[in-house]
Amino acid sequence: MAQVTERIRINARAFMIWREAEAHNWDCTLGDIADALDETIVAVANTCRARGWLTRLRSMKADHSAHYLVEDHLGAEAA
Repeated sequence: MAQVTERIRINARAFMIWREAEAHNWDCTLGDIADALDETIVAVANTCRARGWLTRLRSMKADHSAHYLVEDHLGAEAA
């Protein structure tokens, strides 16, 4: 039962991300979506990565603090 609940939560987050990005014709960053949905950038990045959506979003290269946050989190997962 817990796995079903977790899967529903993941799919619901993915839908909310997709809906927000579609509303802006995917001309938004991970940070924009995270702010709009009151989610962390890491949660949005992980969902977008799993769905293959990262390349559709506008680059966050200008937002170095967000890049390091995502990079630090991914490094922690690999350890």
